[in-house]
Amino acid sequence: MAQLPTLIPYRKGDKWGYVNPQKQMVIPAKYDEALPFEDGVARVMRDEQYGFINEKGAEIVPLVHSRTVRLGALAPNLYKLISKSKWGLIDAEGRQIAPSRYENCLDFRPGLSCNQFVEGLMRVKVEGKWGFINEKGQEVIEPQYDAASTFSNGLAQVKLEEAVFYINRQGQRQMENRREVEVRGKKVMLLTMGNKWLYLNEQGEAMSEVYERGKGSYAILHLNGKWGALGEDGQEVIPFKYDDMGNFTSGLAAVQAASKWGYLNEQGREVIPLMYEQAGAFDKGYAIVSLQNKWGFIDSLGQQLCPLQYEQVKPFRGEFAAVARGRQWGSINRAGEEVVAPQYDNPLSFVEGFAQVVLNGRVGFVNPKGGLICPLKYSQATEFREGLAAVAIDNKWGAIDTSGREVLAFIYANPVHFKEGRGRFSEHGQYGFLDTSGQVVIPPVYEYADEFNGGMAKIKRAGKYGYIDRQGKEVIPPVYEGMVQFTYANGSLARIRFNGKSGFIDKKGVAYFED
Repeated sequence: MAQLPTLIPYRKGDKWGYVNPQKQMVIPAKYDEALPFEDGVARVMRDEQYGFINEKGAEIVPLVHSRTVRLGALAPNLYKLISKSKWGLIDAEGRQIAPSRYENCLDFRPGLSCNQFVEGLMRVKVEGKWGFINEKGQEVIEPQYDAASTFSNGLAQVKLEEAVFYINRQGQRQMENRREVEVRGKKVMLLTMGNKWLYLNEQGEAMSEVYERGKGSYAILHLNGKWGALGEDGQEVIPFKYDDMGNFTSGLAAVQAASKWGYLNEQGREVIPLMYEQAGAFDKGYAIVSLQNKWGFIDSLGQQLCPLQYEQVKPFRGEFAAVARGRQWGSINRAGEEVVAPQYDNPLSFVEGFAQVVLNGRVGFVNPKGGLICPLKYSQATEFREGLAAVAIDNKWGAIDTSGREVLAFIYANPVHFKEGRGRFSEHGQYGFLDTSGQVVIPPVYEYADEFNGGMAKIKRAGKYGYIDRQGKEVIPPVYEGMVQFTYANGSLARIRFNGKSGFIDKKGVAYFED
């Protein structure tokens, strides 16, 4: 069980303070709202204005802000303060390190976050112009750009009027550190900056990823309708002769020329001949390929795992891959052996050692040797979970174990899924729980019930919420109008609503409020 924090938010009437685990008041109840401490700092609110206190109760950030945001793991000791639509930064001691002059940013697309530091710098916006501050709050790059991305590999792409280019962490424009390279009549620009390099097109936009210098890396590019790769010196590492090209995985990349596919190694040598009609990326040692409309797998040496004989194949999932001959599905192992001969109507996927199979609308399960563990007689089924699978006959659900034995009677309207040894079921709109033998251990008396998590399940009765343990004991009686999961203070506290007011409660049912 998660350990309680040393200070816990406590509501006394309509005001909040903090108590120790013995419920002795440590910080007086004088706030309208209080959240648990994180890294020695807690957010509090009074008269709809927010600030922060430390564990001694000192208001390290005055309560004058309309909203606050903790910046998270990348800058755990910095807080964003928002007042009158402008924001600044404070540290954990309450010192304002960046003035409240920056405009709010609502763009959370990848590479454009303005709520976190990336490579030590955060995007900021002033009067519609973008710049960057560091973790000390200093404007290391003055807001001047019409658009800007976050930094990646020491570079950020910016736009100034119609020009798009890159800057480094000092704000220096990098287009000057470029030289023109001509590759088969096509001009591209090689940009070098310190120990980094990449290729740009004539508009200054990136055509490749940023690479470290001196590591033998090269950039895969598309030029004049053909694919190839250039090194840092502008020389061809992979000739621009391919009609298509994939990324390198496991040291190999699929390439296509004259409608045939093969594979290159990282030195640009064709190590698997271009002979296949289609070819996929390598994944955990194997790639899917086709030849004469037949599919199969090859290893990184180009050896076929088994003859290319299937009409369809699926990637390996664990030790097995689904394969189809005609429209019938079976399964092979990583030795290329057919452990289940193609005979079923569905692609097989093994979970907990068993795969669901369907034939003529009837469902059953096979083991990794292809043997049926139960007759093909069920209308529906779920995957195995904790050694049990829910199965249905005529829209009534029961369950089987891994031997195929029917352990639950076919009396349930919905699948019974087990977690932590308890299966949630419903009866006449009420929820209860079974053990793995099918015995009712918690009668169906609840309007709602979550699955068990950490030995407890959230329940609802007569419109009120609480928690039960695996034996059905109501460790937190259902008397609360609202209740969230245990997500506060490392999972030790949940927020509840009681008599129209909020409060906190621990996993033993101790309530930290009084009316």
